[in-house]
Parts: sequence; C-alpha cells; structure tokens
Amino acid sequence: TAPVTGKYMLFCSFLAQQVVSTMTAQVQFITTLANYTFGNYGTVGTGNFPMAYSVLANMTAGNTAVAQIQFGNGTKVVDIYGAASPDVRTFFSGYLVG
Repeated sequence: TAPVTGKYMLFCSFLAQQVVSTMTAQVQFITTLANYTFGNYGTVGTGNFPMAYSVLANMTAGNTAVAQIQFGNGTKVVDIYGAASPDVRTFFSGYLVG
C-alpha cells in the first residue's frame, strides 16, 4: 500500500519450477490505477525458469500493488519457489522515488 502519492519503483522476481518447453509465461504488476503486463514469453527450456521485472508506477496514497505470474499452454503444474531468508529467489518489493 502506497503511504503517499508519487512514483514507485516496483520489483518482482520469480523462480518457477517444473516448467516445460510448451508453456508460455506472463507477469503483471496490478495496481489500483493501472496494470503493467510483461508477457506471453515462450519458456523454451525445461526445469527451473527464473524471471525478474520492474516498473515505475504512478500511485496515489492508499493505492495497492501486487505482482502476479501466470503460466499457460501446458498440462504440468508449475511450482513457484519460495523459501525463507537468506535464500530469497521469489520476492516483490517497491519504494517511493519521487
């Protein structure tokens, strides 16, 4: 949640596991004001698939932001890696830049 109105640098990193080459991936930053989509990337490889994205987003006080990832075109379940510090390969963060 944005504490004040301004521009926020938002970052996300995902480590997807068990990806197969037929899949496609799409990442979105979803804010109260706008959605920022990076997507429909072919995964090409198999196994672990790391992805990182950033966006400079306009937000007003009280606006919220989330990061979301979606995989399609596959029949296998994709796991999103998550672990406690210090092994943080999946995260979402943001900070006010102006």
